Amino acid sequence: MDIAAAMEQGRYLPLDAAETLSTFMVNDLPDPVRFLRVVGDLIAAAARATAGGESRVAICGECASILWAQDKADAAIQVEQFCNQL
Repeated sequence: MDIAAAMEQGRYLPLDAAETLSTFMVNDLPDPVRFLRVVGDLIAAAARATAGGESRVAICGECASILWAQDKADAAIQVEQFCNQL
């Protein structure tokens, strides 16, 4: 896979997990509206970048593991639940 080309085409979106977390966390918990907007917009952008036909999007996220490592189990579980909703 040509990663540089995929990035240029918007089909591969490398993100910093900690930075992404900061966009939807409020008082050490993920805000569901912000989460769904931020992550939903990322998924929609990746889906639009595919060439015709049905689009598939794969996500590899580390937000929950970061929260777990910070002893924020409730927040980690909520992030996983929100991902399942998407």
